[in-house]
Amino acid sequence: MKQIFLSKGRALLEDVDVPHLDENMVLVEVSYSFISAGTELAMLKTTGTPLVKRAAKQVKNSLEKLVSALQEHGVIGTVALIRAKDSAMMAPGYSCSGKVVACGSRVTGLKVGDFVACAGAGLATHGQFVAVPKNLVAVVHNPEYIKQASIATIGAIALQGIRRADCKLGEVVCVVGLGLLGMLTVQLAKQSGCFVIGIDINQERCDAAAQFGCDRVINMNGKSKLDEVLFATEHRGADATIITAATPVETMLNDAVTMTRRKGKVIIVGDVPLTVDREQLYAKEIDVLISCSYGPGRYDELYERQGYDYPYAYVRWTENRNMQQIIRMIENKTLAIDELISKEFLFDEADEAYEHVSGGKALGVVLSYEFEKKDDVIFDTSKTHENNPPKTYHPPRSDIKCAIVGAGGFAKTMLIPQLARIPGLQLRAVVDTDTANALNVARQYDVRQHYTEYHDVLSDEKIHAVVVATPHNQHTDQICEALVAGKAVFIEKPAAVTFEQYHKLEKILQDYDYNVPFFVDFNRSFSPFLFAIRDEIMHRSTPLVVSYRMNAGHIPPEHWVQSLEHGGRIIGEVCHLIELFVGLIASPITTVSVNSVRSDHYDMSTNDNLTVQFSFQDGSIAHLFYTALGCASVGKERMEVFWDGKTIVMDDYKRLQGFGTSSSLSKVAMRADKGHKAILEQFVDEAKNGAEPSVVKERIERILLTTKISLIIDQLARAGGGTYSLKQEASLPHEVETSGIVEARGL
Repeated sequence: MKQIFLSKGRALLEDVDVPHLDENMVLVEVSYSFISAGTELAMLKTTGTPLVKRAAKQVKNSLEKLVSALQEHGVIGTVALIRAKDSAMMAPGYSCSGKVVACGSRVTGLKVGDFVACAGAGLATHGQFVAVPKNLVAVVHNPEYIKQASIATIGAIALQGIRRADCKLGEVVCVVGLGLLGMLTVQLAKQSGCFVIGIDINQERCDAAAQFGCDRVINMNGKSKLDEVLFATEHRGADATIITAATPVETMLNDAVTMTRRKGKVIIVGDVPLTVDREQLYAKEIDVLISCSYGPGRYDELYERQGYDYPYAYVRWTENRNMQQIIRMIENKTLAIDELISKEFLFDEADEAYEHVSGGKALGVVLSYEFEKKDDVIFDTSKTHENNPPKTYHPPRSDIKCAIVGAGGFAKTMLIPQLARIPGLQLRAVVDTDTANALNVARQYDVRQHYTEYHDVLSDEKIHAVVVATPHNQHTDQICEALVAGKAVFIEKPAAVTFEQYHKLEKILQDYDYNVPFFVDFNRSFSPFLFAIRDEIMHRSTPLVVSYRMNAGHIPPEHWVQSLEHGGRIIGEVCHLIELFVGLIASPITTVSVNSVRSDHYDMSTNDNLTVQFSFQDGSIAHLFYTALGCASVGKERMEVFWDGKTIVMDDYKRLQGFGTSSSLSKVAMRADKGHKAILEQFVDEAKNGAEPSVVKERIERILLTTKISLIIDQLARAGGGTYSLKQEASLPHEVETSGIVEARGL
């Protein structure tokens, strides 16, 4: 399919995959999409401004971001970020309409054949097809209004501004900025029974607003014109002033406060500087409110992406219900839309459309998608390789052709930059559900192919290996399908986030061909310092005593990392350290004991603050101290190892000190090396040349053990603590390990 992208101040048509359809989405064949002059013109100008000039406007902020990026991602990752940002193509569009052609498995209330309006930046884009979550889709009951319905998202933004103002019959409302959003706001304020004053610096727009029912229009071309507003309100001021303008003018908010009556409201819908004179604001005791885009639910992951609605009785107007209301008003002809459309362009005339918008006179432009429609097209939403006959992996012993599956932050700052520097590896494909992201990463690294659906790379026999960095809950299925497809697999940790997934992975690996490279990104064991420590303790006489502290830092409870769906921080991060202990001590774990911080603080999770004690068959013990309560300046990770009258201290993978050890052990690194490069190089080497089956088998066993112990610790932590004995496993139920945990705690 084709989609519009903005790059270097121009609109371009690019060939891309049909968007990925997940279980909470509908796939829509677009009929019309709306170009908003304000928002999209700003985006167009951004792409035409070099990154250096953009950064120069906010020197202090840019320098702070640069320092932070260097600390978090290192030089290679930061350079990759800068290059990506400088050359990125943007996917414009956030309001369109069309026909549903496929539905995700969890979608209710919508069906194939429905005409709908769609919302969402990065979702309801200017493309032949869009995949949009169900709560950002509203049904258009009368297909005759499908073109007008393409403005429903922008209408919802205006409606939310009216709701924030809580306009009441007979009140005076000032609308500052008579662009597309302002014209819609004027109409909605009139529908609410208000006396409406429209304000702009453009006389043509003032005249147009009068045609939409504005009771008084004022050309605000000069500060003295504030007097006209005051005279129009008998010097009382407006009950509510709604700013729909987008301007860098510093006085905009102060002017709005001046126009507003004592104890009135100022609603900020447009993009304006938030600078205000406190004295006037204080004296008039005015409420300054921000209107959040389309309405309640905006930027809420559970509502928008996962499809959870708010109860009707408690949240009467959500963003979806606002869209529904706008569509009702369009169909009832109580909202004039045709007059707001400056011109209609064909989809392949995108560049001309944006030139028209750039002229400064257009309120909004509609793109029409006049393509041959095929009503009998069936979209396969259930592709899988899992039930296919397993394929044999054959090391090519030449350049490895690799696909990147999931091009998020970690992939872009760590995995891909490192892979691109490894000799003998070619990046052949990039897969990401975000079409623009997949395209941009592919362009940055000169990759031939980009997809939104990862099954496409599994079907490509020219691709030998996949490197996966998708959300955690997808890892197990993708591991299993990739292995069955005969691909070498490197996956970002964890390998599984539930016991059910663990058993599925375990079953697949029972028949595993140990000639096939399979790595989980447990990179700590591949760091230079860990290699040095292992060499030093190789001929020890006594058991090891190991203490590891991770000052992990706070992550809000609503962040995806903390969700049960993705496993949480123990399964997603503590697994690193479990695998490190297993590899370093090289003895079976016998007992795991967990103690968690108990607190009624909302922002303190039992899985964020805990200690874990490991006992090993050879008598060794390891202690893990994991907390989100510390100060970042202390450093993140510190390990101490004790044995044979000797001690090693490793501080944040930057400093290694030996006490009673060989003098060559102690060293200081220029930067932390946690083994990311080394583990990727090992993966590429095995994918290219093969590996000893015994080596692969040992690694697989460690991956499975680490995954299982992570799940056990997570369950114990969520229960507030307890002890689990691996010696008792033979007598415990196989399907539900949690019952064994409860028994082990003696509850």
